[in-house]
Amino acid sequence: MTPLTTEAYPYAPLGVFQIRNPLDSIRLCRNFIAHKCEGTFGELNGTAATGLQDLREYLRAKRDGVELFSEWKDGCLAIANAAAW
Repeated sequence: MTPLTTEAYPYAPLGVFQIRNPLDSIRLCRNFIAHKCEGTFGELNGTAATGLQDLREYLRAKRDGVELFSEWKDGCLAIANAAAW
């Protein structure tokens, strides 16, 4: 079974569109919340469009006009839907 990584599945199908696979971003965020150390902060901060000030700000930042958290939700639903079919 192929793991659900961005290397194996860089995009998730969402209707006629494809969006970035959110799993690596979610993993980085989870690691920062769980460990709260300089290393996990640096990894998460490296993915932020601007310097990371606040986790809520990071999750609500818009990328292509859509909040990151909403994009994650849609991506996870698309992956689940594709797995079910």
